Amino acid sequence: MNAGLSCGAANSVISIAADGNIYPCHMLHEKEFTLGNIFTAELTIENINKNVVTYFDIANADTIEDCQDCEYKYFCSSGCRARAYFKLEILAKRIVIANCLNIFTIDYRSSY
Repeated sequence: MNAGLSCGAANSVISIAADGNIYPCHMLHEKEFTLGNIFTAELTIENINKNVVTYFDIANADTIEDCQDCEYKYFCSSGCRARAYFKLEILAKRIVIANCLNIFTIDYRSSY
Protein backbone atom coordinates (compact mmCIF):
# COMPACT_ATOMS: atom_id res chain seq x y z
CA MET A 1 0.00 0.00 0.00
CA ASN A 2 1.22 3.45 -0.86
CA ALA A 3 0.72 5.80 2.07
CA GLY A 4 2.02 9.30 2.60
CA LEU A 5 1.49 12.80 1.33
CA SER A 6 0.40 11.85 -2.18
CA CYS A 7 -0.23 8.92 -4.46
CA GLY A 8 3.26 9.22 -5.94
CA ALA A 9 2.18 10.29 -9.43
CA ALA A 10 4.98 12.11 -11.28
CA ASN A 11 7.35 11.45 -8.39
CA SER A 12 7.72 7.80 -7.46
CA VAL A 13 5.40 6.60 -10.25
CA ILE A 14 5.44 7.27 -14.00
CA SER A 15 3.86 5.57 -17.00
CA ILE A 16 5.42 5.31 -20.45
CA ALA A 17 3.14 4.92 -23.47
CA ALA A 18 4.03 2.93 -26.59
CA ASP A 19 4.84 6.18 -28.44
CA GLY A 20 7.42 7.04 -25.74
CA ASN A 21 5.40 9.75 -24.01
CA ILE A 22 5.91 9.83 -20.25
CA TYR A 23 2.93 10.47 -17.99
CA PRO A 24 2.59 10.89 -14.21
CA CYS A 25 0.61 7.64 -13.87
CA HIS A 26 -1.15 5.00 -15.93
CA MET A 27 -4.49 6.77 -15.59
CA LEU A 28 -3.37 10.21 -16.76
CA HIS A 29 -2.35 9.67 -20.38
CA GLU A 30 -3.59 13.14 -21.26
CA LYS A 31 -1.66 15.65 -23.38
CA GLU A 32 -1.57 18.30 -20.62
CA PHE A 33 0.19 15.85 -18.29
CA THR A 34 2.96 14.79 -20.67
CA LEU A 35 6.28 14.85 -18.81
CA GLY A 36 8.43 14.20 -21.86
CA ASN A 37 9.22 11.50 -24.40
CA ILE A 38 11.89 8.81 -24.09
CA PHE A 39 12.40 8.69 -27.88
CA THR A 40 12.99 12.41 -28.40
CA ALA A 41 15.05 13.32 -25.34
CA GLU A 42 17.22 11.59 -22.80
CA LEU A 43 15.27 10.84 -19.64
CA THR A 44 16.83 13.23 -17.12
CA ILE A 45 15.54 15.61 -14.47
CA GLU A 46 16.41 18.52 -16.74
CA ASN A 47 14.26 17.18 -19.59
CA ILE A 48 11.10 16.45 -17.57
CA ASN A 49 8.18 18.89 -17.73
CA LYS A 50 8.70 20.48 -14.31
CA ASN A 51 5.32 22.27 -14.39
CA VAL A 52 3.50 18.93 -14.25
CA VAL A 53 5.79 17.55 -11.52
CA THR A 54 5.37 20.71 -9.45
CA TYR A 55 1.59 20.54 -9.75
CA PHE A 56 1.61 16.98 -8.39
CA ASP A 57 4.01 18.02 -5.63
CA ILE A 58 1.61 20.68 -4.37
CA ALA A 59 -1.56 18.55 -4.71
CA ASN A 60 -1.11 16.45 -1.60
CA ALA A 61 -2.74 15.52 1.73
CA ASP A 62 -1.33 18.61 3.44
CA THR A 63 -2.56 21.08 0.82
CA ILE A 64 -5.93 19.69 -0.26
CA GLU A 65 -8.41 21.71 1.78
CA ASP A 66 -10.81 18.91 2.73
CA CYS A 67 -7.92 16.65 3.81
CA GLN A 68 -5.75 19.01 5.85
CA ASP A 69 -7.40 18.31 9.22
CA CYS A 70 -8.14 14.61 8.72
CA GLU A 71 -6.16 12.36 11.05
CA TYR A 72 -6.11 9.62 8.38
CA LYS A 73 -4.84 11.77 5.51
CA TYR A 74 -1.46 10.03 5.38
CA PHE A 75 -3.13 6.65 5.11
CA CYS A 76 -5.16 7.38 1.98
CA SER A 77 -2.80 10.11 0.66
CA SER A 78 -5.89 12.21 -0.11
CA GLY A 79 -7.04 9.75 -2.75
CA CYS A 80 -6.27 9.27 -6.41
CA ARG A 81 -5.36 12.45 -8.28
CA ALA A 82 -6.47 10.96 -11.61
CA ARG A 83 -9.91 10.15 -10.24
CA ALA A 84 -10.19 13.70 -8.91
CA TYR A 85 -9.19 15.06 -12.33
CA PHE A 86 -11.71 12.97 -14.26
CA LYS A 87 -14.57 13.50 -11.80
CA LEU A 88 -13.97 17.12 -10.75
CA GLU A 89 -11.62 18.36 -13.52
CA ILE A 90 -9.02 19.39 -10.95
CA LEU A 91 -6.18 17.42 -9.36
CA ALA A 92 -6.02 19.27 -6.05
CA LYS A 93 -9.44 18.34 -4.71
CA ARG A 94 -10.62 15.54 -2.45
CA ILE A 95 -12.95 13.07 -4.05
CA VAL A 96 -15.64 11.13 -2.19
CA ILE A 97 -13.73 7.86 -2.45
CA ALA A 98 -10.97 9.33 -0.25
CA ASN A 99 -13.56 9.82 2.50
CA CYS A 100 -14.34 6.09 2.65
CA LEU A 101 -11.47 5.35 5.02
CA ASN A 102 -12.63 7.98 7.48
CA ILE A 103 -16.19 6.63 7.48
CA PHE A 104 -14.97 3.03 7.85
CA THR A 105 -12.75 3.93 10.79
CA ILE A 106 -15.52 5.80 12.60
CA ASP A 107 -17.93 2.90 12.05
CA TYR A 108 -15.30 0.38 13.17
CA ARG A 109 -14.52 2.29 16.39
CA SER A 110 -18.17 2.75 17.28
CA SER A 111 -18.81 -1.00 17.04
CA TYR A 112 -16.65 -1.68 20.14
